[in-house]
Amino acid sequence: MITDLITIFAVADIPLQKVDAIRPFLRKHVTNGGSIPGISQLRETYLPKLIPEIESEVDSLVKDVGSLSIILDEMTDNTDRVVLDILFKLPNREKPVLVETCMLDSNINHRAVAQAVVAVLGKYKIPFTTNVVDALIADGASYITKAYKDILQPLIPDLMRIWCLSHQLNLVGEKWRDHANNTLMKKFLSLMNSFFFAFHVT
Repeated sequence: MITDLITIFAVADIPLQKVDAIRPFLRKHVTNGGSIPGISQLRETYLPKLIPEIESEVDSLVKDVGSLSIILDEMTDNTDRVVLDILFKLPNREKPVLVETCMLDSNINHRAVAQAVVAVLGKYKIPFTTNVVDALIADGASYITKAYKDILQPLIPDLMRIWCLSHQLNLVGEKWRDHANNTLMKKFLSLMNSFFFAFHVT
């Protein structure tokens, strides 16, 4: 039941930490709903049990794939560590597939990013030498650019570097965000952020 709950949260794009908010409802209205643990126990005990199944599913998706693109997305957690999400965009899937989440030190550099990408490609046995990995899609951070130029592009000669559209729009919008009379721009940015967030996590 508990692993099924984690799975349905993922399918429905509900952040797992929301479980603490609905536990009173589950205890009141669902048989054995009081047995649902809190977020800490879900992450530490139950979520790791799903990892082999998820990795097997990803492995079947990328097996014999003709081409794929790599998407990198970075953010920081509440301890200032960098969280690097690595996604594959596959030709037979409408939405990107999250294949790895890496916790990196706050002083992130190009080597750490490149090592994370290379490790994921090796994990899923994706060759570097043929025209399989065709694009790296990410923001314009200097360490991403350096990782591409110094390490990834020499390893994968056909790899193209593409700036993420949502990050470009955000950079443009930040120039206007603080203008007092620019409510239309603020609304546009909010809608665009919501759109790309929904696209990413699905």
